[in-house]
Amino acid sequence: MIRNTLNTVKTASCRSVGASYRRNQSSVPMLTVSEISYGPLDLLCVSENATGLSRDQVVARFKLANARSRDDRLEKLIEHHWQTKTKANSRLYNGSKFRLAGTRCEDDKLLLDIGLTCYRDLCGTNLASSSQRSEWKNEGKLQHGNTQAFMANPIGVGIVLVTSDHQLVVGRRAAWTGEEPGMLDRPGGHAEPDNVFLSDGSLRPEHEGMSVDEAVMNEIWSSIVQEVEDELGLTKDVLGPVSLLGITLNRNFGGRPTLEFYSRLRMTGEQVHRIYSKGLQPEADETTAIHFLPPSTLQRLLQRLWQGYPEFGDEGLQPEVPKGSFELGDEEEVLREMSTPLKGALHLAGPLLLQLIQSYIPSA
Repeated sequence: MIRNTLNTVKTASCRSVGASYRRNQSSVPMLTVSEISYGPLDLLCVSENATGLSRDQVVARFKLANARSRDDRLEKLIEHHWQTKTKANSRLYNGSKFRLAGTRCEDDKLLLDIGLTCYRDLCGTNLASSSQRSEWKNEGKLQHGNTQAFMANPIGVGIVLVTSDHQLVVGRRAAWTGEEPGMLDRPGGHAEPDNVFLSDGSLRPEHEGMSVDEAVMNEIWSSIVQEVEDELGLTKDVLGPVSLLGITLNRNFGGRPTLEFYSRLRMTGEQVHRIYSKGLQPEADETTAIHFLPPSTLQRLLQRLWQGYPEFGDEGLQPEVPKGSFELGDEEEVLREMSTPLKGALHLAGPLLLQLIQSYIPSA
């Protein structure tokens, strides 16, 4: 269950997804949590300002009890899905993942209720057919009062990266990848519980002196930095401060959650491309190319994204796009080739990207 118990300055389109939200006014600036529906996504915007949340504003609450609920019939279905998928794609493998069981706000911090799941369970629940997802969400509501009770809901991570010369970095996903092959996407992946826990469930030695909650949150936060290195070949020293923009819940995949981050690179697009093109990064085969979208293109893309789903701005969350003459040209093709998670990430990053655009492109 996703819930918010903190007074907010302003929220928009607060439609619940197995959740309840308070829409209150406060005279004191506080952490804002807003839910916005965008196409197949529910966007949880969590910020005090356009820059997003820093690491110390996000807290994990880890419990093994936050695992998904089990049912004998569902377990057989999951095993069937897994056997089918691995026969069709020999590169798929199972692995432990963190599960998002809910979110809440306390003491001006975002708290994430986290458990364990695995990639196999993801394939048999969130990635099952639409009719099967609907059936098990209904079962979750009937048996547990929670539509997400049977969903694996592994925590994904993604990052909106902007170069020092104001270009957005996107990659073309390889055809063999399990989700959205061939689409344009931002770097991303999953945090790895195996980096936190030993086989007996105790913390790994490198986390000595930490609480379990702290070690889990550190792994989730650092995992997106690792994904940038693994996919692009960029080391953490070229990343600026990393902030959390919000969480996307993909209804096309049973409400699958992804934490969306933002960072500015201390490198130009040309420098990034030079490193990427060497092909030395561990996950070089996950993408076939990278592309760089300049501010003028971002400006037009953001306008097209908001035009496609005007409800995003219904209650004032849509920032003002610099006015001018827009010739859409190739932007329509770029939009068609964008992954759904990338579109959601760009919505969450919209205020930051527009600040960038306004500092780079004079208003007409």
